[in-house]
Amino acid sequence: MPQHEVELLKIPCVCATLRRATRVVTQLYEDAFRPLGLTAPQFTVMAVLDSFGEMTHTRLGELLATDATTMTRILQLMTKRGWLRTSRGQDKRQRLISLSEEGVAAFERTKPVWQEVQGRLRVAYGTTDWGQMLTLVDRVTEGAQQVLDGQGTQTT
Repeated sequence: MPQHEVELLKIPCVCATLRRATRVVTQLYEDAFRPLGLTAPQFTVMAVLDSFGEMTHTRLGELLATDATTMTRILQLMTKRGWLRTSRGQDKRQRLISLSEEGVAAFERTKPVWQEVQGRLRVAYGTTDWGQMLTLVDRVTEGAQQVLDGQGTQTT
């Protein structure tokens, strides 16, 4: 039976359900980006830097909810490919990360592929529910972050 025809079982665990969804969605993007020599996390870093400009490694990790070790690994590979440049911040210890010219070019080459995958997902999910889904996932992220920060520890 083809994988897409497998019945989706309801899992009564937020973590398992979201991880399953994330794995499937990530695979779609990974398959699309592979011919361009880019991964989904690398594209995400490029998109954030393109939108918000230079920032520290720490701030980038916070925005993407990515631990320092994983962020370091992603940034090292991107730097090796010539996609990133670093500069010193006002504090000489601070290192700011931004897209290099090669990084901007790679991002621009990849955007149409990303848009195509986004469009396919929007159609598969349903255009009407697309915005609601994005809002709900953001709310789940915010709620989980509150729990991590000790603000959402009360149960009712």
